[in-house]
Amino acid sequence: MKRRWVQGMLLAGMLILTGCGAKNSSPVENGKDYTWNDITVMLPEDWADRCTIKEDENGFTIYQTASYEKMEGLGYLCSFEKSDAWMNYGAGENLIAYTEDGTLYYLMQPTDVACDTEDQTIVEEYGSMMEEVTAIASSVKIGADDVHYDADQYVVPVGAILPVTEENLSDLSEQELYLAANEIYARHGKNFDDTYLQAHFDACSWYTPAGGATAGDAGLSEIEQANLKLIKAMQTAYEAEHIYPKSYSAGETAEIALLDNGVLNEVSYTVTGKGEQAVCTLTIDGTAYDLAEYIQMHAPVADAFYVTDLVENIGTPEEDDGLEIAVLDEGTDGIGATHFFKYDGDLYYLGEVGGFPFRDRNAGFSGFNGQGGVMDLIRYDKPADCILQGYAWYNSSEKKIEHADGGLYSYYEPCKLEHKGALTVYFSMDETSAEKTIAAGEDIYCIRSDGDGWMYVRAKDGTEGFLPVTQM
Repeated sequence: MKRRWVQGMLLAGMLILTGCGAKNSSPVENGKDYTWNDITVMLPEDWADRCTIKEDENGFTIYQTASYEKMEGLGYLCSFEKSDAWMNYGAGENLIAYTEDGTLYYLMQPTDVACDTEDQTIVEEYGSMMEEVTAIASSVKIGADDVHYDADQYVVPVGAILPVTEENLSDLSEQELYLAANEIYARHGKNFDDTYLQAHFDACSWYTPAGGATAGDAGLSEIEQANLKLIKAMQTAYEAEHIYPKSYSAGETAEIALLDNGVLNEVSYTVTGKGEQAVCTLTIDGTAYDLAEYIQMHAPVADAFYVTDLVENIGTPEEDDGLEIAVLDEGTDGIGATHFFKYDGDLYYLGEVGGFPFRDRNAGFSGFNGQGGVMDLIRYDKPADCILQGYAWYNSSEKKIEHADGGLYSYYEPCKLEHKGALTVYFSMDETSAEKTIAAGEDIYCIRSDGDGWMYVRAKDGTEGFLPVTQM
């Protein structure tokens, strides 16, 4: 499976505390600076005898000494590297800083355990040291001009300074490509009629809306125009490659090969009546199925149904058990639900996701990421009336929709947080971790949440961190 299948749900990369107004701001306690070329990081003082550092022409690599002494290269914890190429391959690289002249700075991390696993003491020490890498990365300082530390706020952070390639963009979902194309305009202060886009960019510390009319393509640099052209071509190619989901009018009889055998099935969907009393009927090859026997609909969408391919091209032939039929319910929570069914000679229910993950009902992009995942929206009341974006996937062996629980969820549309006084934010979801202060009067946006007691927020001055909901 390709990477990014849970993009927008779980925080896969590191979260770096930036900005001003720091108090106790260093997440590395009792640290000591280590400098290579123009990169400086703070290492924990107790790492002095526990880590081995090797330098080369690109940067430096940190190893756990106990493993490295067993075999050269073992105990790899991380490396900090300098490059002129944008790496976006999902192989453990994180762009942590860049300059206007196209110099890029990366944190590289292993994608698997890289220590001596025969000694449990070494394994435990390695795990403990790995937990400190994010704090070390957050301490990075680049000794160069025009340095930006906001790469995590972009889909394509180098879009204005370097040409990108098809390979750079090949793993992006339709949602990411949609944002990537528009962030090129957002760099120039474009105001968006689309509320989804406007909310997304309002929450970016680098975005400043332009007053009055905003520049079109003519205001873009040659690099930006070339990158935009490629991104739009990739959007077109994505739509051509991912032919599902498809929409069909309710009442229409469609011929669809639901099973992976090439045999066409006649499928139709009708809704008679309204609200919870409505009768929703799927008819397949002449057999009518009353959906009330499978699900409770509150306000069924009567004008359309969809055919989807959740497994698509990522599974083995044994996992590809055909297409799904999806019907929609407006529900009572303002989000609605999409219900999925399979047919193998009989109809059976797979489960539901929150919201309508279809291009014509979802801010102009598909919520199916082409890699087995589908958007799953969740109503959340912190702040009031917000929506979190989770993900779900189809478990073909269990024949059901699985919901990805835990971790951090993105806000579907970042919410502006109303606050009167200063707020304290933390490096981690722990009130004993390093803290920073966001001044009173700063515009603050809720970026992510654990759906429980913590939000990850960002002020327009760039200060970021975890905020306990008890401060609201």
